[in-house]
Amino acid sequence: MLIVKQKAGSNYQHSNVKEAWLNATQSHIENNEAEMISLRALSKKVGVTPSAAYNPFIDKSALLLAIAI
Repeated sequence: MLIVKQKAGSNYQHSNVKEAWLNATQSHIENNEAEMISLRALSKKVGVTPSAAYNPFIDKSALLLAIAI
């Protein structure tokens, strides 16, 4: 059995990582400029490593496109 440790305060769950990325990005855009988005900063909000963004999204542009749709 695989045990995944989660950072305290993280809202990430394996089943909703894409949704967690979208929520964190939407929240960031509402409070900041979209051009200032950092996958590293968003990954801290989601509670995953920065490279985990590339699982549900091919790049930052794909993440922003998903928010726009």
